[in-house]
Amino acid sequence: MALSGRWQERRLSAGEVMKSLLDQLVCGYLRRVPITEGKGRIYRRFARRDWPVGAFVNVRTKDGFLLRLNPRNEEHRRIYYYGEHDERYELALLRKIIQPGDVFWDIGANVGYYTCLAATLVGEPGRVVAFEPAPTTRNFLEDNIRLNAFSNVAVLPYAVGERNGVAAIHMSDPALGEGTASLNASDDKSFSVDIEVRRLDDLYSSLPPPMVVKIDVEGVFGQLWRGARGFFSAHAPIVMAELKGEAFVSAAGNLGEEIAALGYSMFEIHKHSIRRVADPATSRKRNFILVKQDSPAFARLESMVA
Repeated sequence: MALSGRWQERRLSAGEVMKSLLDQLVCGYLRRVPITEGKGRIYRRFARRDWPVGAFVNVRTKDGFLLRLNPRNEEHRRIYYYGEHDERYELALLRKIIQPGDVFWDIGANVGYYTCLAATLVGEPGRVVAFEPAPTTRNFLEDNIRLNAFSNVAVLPYAVGERNGVAAIHMSDPALGEGTASLNASDDKSFSVDIEVRRLDDLYSSLPPPMVVKIDVEGVFGQLWRGARGFFSAHAPIVMAELKGEAFVSAAGNLGEEIAALGYSMFEIHKHSIRRVADPATSRKRNFILVKQDSPAFARLESMVA
């Protein structure tokens, strides 16, 4: 049930008991009823309620694993009610292509939804490598790995970029474990902390080579790619990458051309298919599949190409 582990150990008031029971009903409806019309309005009505500071909750997701979340974070709140991440098509695609025994890299793991899903899918024979540089967010991630007793996950405390060094990662509130923390500063991110940045080309030889890599680095994918040319030249993993908001043409070069130069093609992710796209900068999609069509990995996707 969604209520498992939901409240800290203390006596609940009558009002809190009623809220918990109501939450249970709303969670059950949003998770299990197949009719989607009206769900958004119900969610918005109940998701607005105030949560006390520090009211961390343990929620069992629809994928079967537990997550420790902060319901004051909007993204966490959605998982609390729906039982899954809002990137439904991306999750459905990964469930189809990840196989037991695979190696999965999660670059920009945040609190670990994709990490935990992959750990479940690859099983004990497989491995997951999760990169998360923000210290408080990494605490969430490590808590969630322990919560599920996953023994097939390794966590690396690095951002992945173009050059090795130290950089500031920016966020609005470190306690929220927010998924929008970025190496790019912005007006809505008043908090920052120094973290270590490593080139993937200096890391990959000591790591198990992946079949699938998920990359969500909030606007610095180009920097990551330029520090990983050797890796992507030598290996051909399937890449699921957030590219919305990337500067495709900049002083550093044309990112689309750099991706194509290493043999990768780009595809939009749709409900039941993937579709080739020449210029993701013109697409309305947020996440894309990058894959070498002459690689063995492409066989896992070929039937989905529309």
